[in-house]
Amino acid sequence: MKKSPPPPPILLAEFKAFHSLEESFAIMESIIKDQSESNLQLYFTLPYTYIEPLKEKLQEQNVVVGVDRLLNTDTEQFTGSISLEMLKAVGAQFVLIGSSHERKFFQEDLYTLKDKLEKTLRSDMKPIVCVSDTQDEFYGDQSKEILMGELSELLGNLSSEELNGLHLLYDPIWINQTLWEADHPDLYKAYHQFNEVLQELFPPEVVSTLRVMYAVPTYSQDLPHIIEKLSASGYSLGILTGSVAEAHPLPFLATQTKDL
Repeated sequence: MKKSPPPPPILLAEFKAFHSLEESFAIMESIIKDQSESNLQLYFTLPYTYIEPLKEKLQEQNVVVGVDRLLNTDTEQFTGSISLEMLKAVGAQFVLIGSSHERKFFQEDLYTLKDKLEKTLRSDMKPIVCVSDTQDEFYGDQSKEILMGELSELLGNLSSEELNGLHLLYDPIWINQTLWEADHPDLYKAYHQFNEVLQELFPPEVVSTLRVMYAVPTYSQDLPHIIEKLSASGYSLGILTGSVAEAHPLPFLATQTKDL
């Protein structure tokens, strides 16, 4: 049987809360144009009020849009909040579950995140499950234990069908906000360690179907070289996170990530 080609790598750009609708559209158009010759699949997290108008403007473009926060309830008691059904109604296609910023500012624990994941899997939206460690845990040689515990708790009860094609994001704030040099060994040690955790937790046939993504240091001046080195190291999927304003423009990605 002929082996199916791997899915394309993903560029995920997250919008902050200070862009107007017109600015957001201009930025998205520019990124789409920059990446027109690449094989990247473009994912954008948007403010929920922008999803419908921007999808209408970009209806001919092959982009995937979603949000980075989901209300964790099925009740109607949270006046003014945004539910899963409301997000689906305006065209959201994915939701980040457990992003580093969500954990930091909303103190959401694994029980809450697991409940969000289960709700999202029951819907037509795609979950992107985020896991992370801290800088102290990494340098204290505790990261593997922490990451394995998080993944076991969040994914341990999922069926093989639910795991098939699941999106995972290694999303530690300390990597994203450190001004790494391209050759710093600790950066690649962190990525490799996350891969080891996946291989220890899941059988090869499951690992091969996961869409695994890695937060990269958006602020680093060596970002193009870091992307290039990740590609040369055999990483099959890559990701950029952070503000679109910080991550744009990214014309180098058209050539640097063809083999990610």
